[in-house]
Amino acid sequence: MRKVQKVLAILCITMIALCMHANIAALPLYGKLQDVKYFNEKGQEGVLIYFDNIQKYNDFTLSSPDKIVIDFEHSLYDGATKRINTSGNMVKAFRYAQFEKYTVRVVLDVYSKHEYKIEQGKGYIKVYIDNKSLSEEENSGNDTDNKRTDDREDSRGNIDRNSIALTDSINVSYTARGNLDEVSISLGNCKDYNISTLTQPDRIVVDIPNVEFLKDQQEISINGNLVKSIRYAQYQDKLGRLVLDLTEKSLFRVNETEGKLILSIEKPVYKNITYKNIIYSNENDRTFFLVKDAKLTEGGEDLKRYYTGKYDSTGLIYTVTFPSKYANLSSAVMRIDDHLFESVTIAKNLVTKKTSIIFKAKDKFTYEIITRPDVNDTAINILKPVSNSEKLVIIDAGHGGAEPGAVYGKLMEKDFNLDIAKRLNELLKAKNIKTYMIREDDSYVGLYERAFIANSLGAKLFLSIHNNAIGDPYFDGTMTLYNVKSCEGKGFNSYDFAQNIQNSLLKTLGSKNRNLRERPDLVVLKATKMPSALAEIAFLTNAGDRNKLQTQEYRQKAAQALCDAIIKSLSEVK
Repeated sequence: MRKVQKVLAILCITMIALCMHANIAALPLYGKLQDVKYFNEKGQEGVLIYFDNIQKYNDFTLSSPDKIVIDFEHSLYDGATKRINTSGNMVKAFRYAQFEKYTVRVVLDVYSKHEYKIEQGKGYIKVYIDNKSLSEEENSGNDTDNKRTDDREDSRGNIDRNSIALTDSINVSYTARGNLDEVSISLGNCKDYNISTLTQPDRIVVDIPNVEFLKDQQEISINGNLVKSIRYAQYQDKLGRLVLDLTEKSLFRVNETEGKLILSIEKPVYKNITYKNIIYSNENDRTFFLVKDAKLTEGGEDLKRYYTGKYDSTGLIYTVTFPSKYANLSSAVMRIDDHLFESVTIAKNLVTKKTSIIFKAKDKFTYEIITRPDVNDTAINILKPVSNSEKLVIIDAGHGGAEPGAVYGKLMEKDFNLDIAKRLNELLKAKNIKTYMIREDDSYVGLYERAFIANSLGAKLFLSIHNNAIGDPYFDGTMTLYNVKSCEGKGFNSYDFAQNIQNSLLKTLGSKNRNLRERPDLVVLKATKMPSALAEIAFLTNAGDRNKLQTQEYRQKAAQALCDAIIKSLSEVK
């Protein structure tokens, strides 16, 4: 009897599997929209539409206003509706969205009715208007009605794209000056802004508080020397984000004049050295030079230096000298001319076999130099120490770059850490508290480098923001780590700071108390000279914590709790 039951069970499972296979085979194969890109070349304008698998599509036109519409059947798009403005003479903008449940729609907004063509290739279709295909009547009409007046060429060959209104008070314009791209942003009544860079792909990011952009991302196609497009959208509540998409890693300078923020972008011509200036409205700039394939220091706590550094009599010119074998550099002059530096000169002496980097600054700075062995480069951090009365707070977003921290599926701890850190920074700035962000983007910073920056700046408090992971998926909650160092002396110390952090997080988040934990082995807690704490907000490995972390509301609450604890601690620290 048991054998019969076993055979029947096997037959049932086989039949179910066959039915499932038949149903799966009967399902249509869906294509997924990958990207839509505008092009303007050789008298043609249009878009390239990329799918992983192109299914049947229908195209047609609409009037009043004129549009070209392409509907892709059995297709999916995982994203919000996008409208992207262009600078073309025939195509004004294009849009794409999930139109119906299994239909993706792409729309080209055109200035007037045009003939168009569609060509299909492997994984894409090309929708374009060919100027040569227009009738004589249409061509004559283009001279008056359809010619864009946005682009004007002056006697020097400079291309100027007139101001494009993003909001009632924020405008952006683009000018090509030879090999230089210049983007001008009128700030209106906005006084604060943050500028940072992102890589892979290369971008310049401008965050403007107290403005309201559209929630759906808008895009302006530029096709400049280095700037290929400008995107903008509402990034957070009361924070608008404008992104310059670059064709490659570029050097840029920032000038603010007559209510305008002017970014001058040019191709770097310097071997293995990059200048990075992350600007916070010209206050507490995160400024550093990266020297690739360079080893100017070794070790951590007991740092061994392979360079010598000295200031001139003015304190404005600082020279770093080292044996040339420690860095692969060529002689060059970097003409920076921003609000921090006039220039940087690299002088390689073939006789002495030594190289000097000469920084000509516009203010007196401290230069914190440290090699990052994990990424094979050396960072030269440019720092402006504060006075004892200024009570500077260091905000350290844990991990970054090649170091993701805890990972759960596609979720990475470094991203949550940075988001909370940036929210905290905004809250503290609103309270007129001086802050310094160790990283403002997804970049790698060494552990000892973080501590040495804090020490050189003379900070009052150091807070490192992290999220946790553990093998037990049921383990959740919040903990704060600390280490009381002998140099802290009597009075308010790292334990007190950690206690304030933990109490505030528990009160605001309502999370489970995983207590304070002493960790003298952690670099950022043992190498810093001021009261320091490391907050572990939640556990990525716990479903409840993980779901909360993915909401803006929870991350904002965490930032507010940290802000409250820092304000309390600043009132207690000497």
